[in-house]
Amino acid sequence: MDKNIAARHADINTAVTCGTYYALYMFVFLLSELICQSKGAIAIGVEKVVSVYTVGLIFTAVGYLLLPFSRALIHGERARGFILLAAGAMALLSFGAIIFNGPPFFFMLLVAIYMTAVGYIGAFVHYAMAMEMRSSPYGGITIGCAICASIIIQYIVQNFTTTDFSLFAAITAAFTVMFLILRGREAKLASCATADSKMCRTLSCVKECRVLIAITAIMSIVMGISDGILTSLHASGEVVLSAYPRLFYAVSLVMAGYIADIKKRFYMPVATTCILLLSVVITSFFEGSYGYVISLSTLYFLGGFAVVYFTTAFMDIAPDTDNPALWAGMGRIVRSLTIGFIAIPGTMLFRCASHHLLTLISLTLSLAVLVIFYINGKLDCSRAKVPSEKLDDASFAERFGLTERESELAKIIIMSSENIKELAVQMSISERALQRSIKVIYDKTGADSRLALIRIYYENRGDSKE
Repeated sequence: MDKNIAARHADINTAVTCGTYYALYMFVFLLSELICQSKGAIAIGVEKVVSVYTVGLIFTAVGYLLLPFSRALIHGERARGFILLAAGAMALLSFGAIIFNGPPFFFMLLVAIYMTAVGYIGAFVHYAMAMEMRSSPYGGITIGCAICASIIIQYIVQNFTTTDFSLFAAITAAFTVMFLILRGREAKLASCATADSKMCRTLSCVKECRVLIAITAIMSIVMGISDGILTSLHASGEVVLSAYPRLFYAVSLVMAGYIADIKKRFYMPVATTCILLLSVVITSFFEGSYGYVISLSTLYFLGGFAVVYFTTAFMDIAPDTDNPALWAGMGRIVRSLTIGFIAIPGTMLFRCASHHLLTLISLTLSLAVLVIFYINGKLDCSRAKVPSEKLDDASFAERFGLTERESELAKIIIMSSENIKELAVQMSISERALQRSIKVIYDKTGADSRLALIRIYYENRGDSKE
């Protein structure tokens, strides 16, 4: 019991640490987006501000892609740490030039440099968090609360800060604290990578990655159309993106994070699909002052669930891939590229097409996500329920050639609701040793996940009826 309590305390401490540096990063990212848009309206004109948004998102994705590329070329911990610090310094210098009204013809270049650096740092933050919180029972709520905190801090800073110097000081302070927390993380990540190097990379993992990319891309298109429209309206002064409806984003993030941790993400696809279908309402109300408030609030509420879904999903799967530094931030990469490329066409469509057409597009895309979820079994919440009747181990073990010890371990895996780390503590063995034993059971039964093992057991019980 004491070991179990100690494990929970360790998980909570890790969640608090990871949540803190993740919140600081998201604060920097979210505040940067709005400041670049506001300054872009001054530097290059209101009518072109969506292009600033597009450039920022695309180069954010470039920054995320640079991290795995640089880690493949550079292997020393000090060298990697130096590059991360250099990215931070480059971000602050370029942000200073942006916020203090640098030359207009350099503005887009400065935005590209700044968001690339921010993306690189963000990729490292996602990678560090994915590796440190693997198997943690608090992943969803940590991500949700961290982004919620960043939203609240951003709201306070933007609404109560009146000078550019104050904004620059806030960004600098956030970067400083974040880098202090991340200091020395390279050595820890190296040990995590070594421990995970023997984990099984299965075809189901590849399939899961493809499904997640497709779902994230489609959800991002729905959000991208609305984002582009709202960015244009914000630049023209018709909508204030830092106004109180943004707090709906904070509320939805906490809700989504809580739901994500129930039954290890089982209900998250269902909840996200329901919220996504509500996004159809957005395009129906893009008219009039009250309509903008409703659409903005709905968009933010949708955004919270979508962000928590793809962030937790990719962070969960990243440690089981051959390139966790890439896959941990893949949700952000897909989102940034998709919204970046769809924002301008979406705005043009809004200007020249009817609201009914936009509603139809949103509905079609939402139904596409629903179909993908359904085909891949993501909407079957009954998967989370493990029957409570006594297990019939003998025939199951005999059928798959499990030893007595393997049969006992399989029973624990099937019946327990605790994660691998907690089970390892209870069994007084290392997590790596437990992973190896589980892999043997998976190999013998043909399972590629805990859920698959549960399904295979109940399909092959001695008392099952065909």
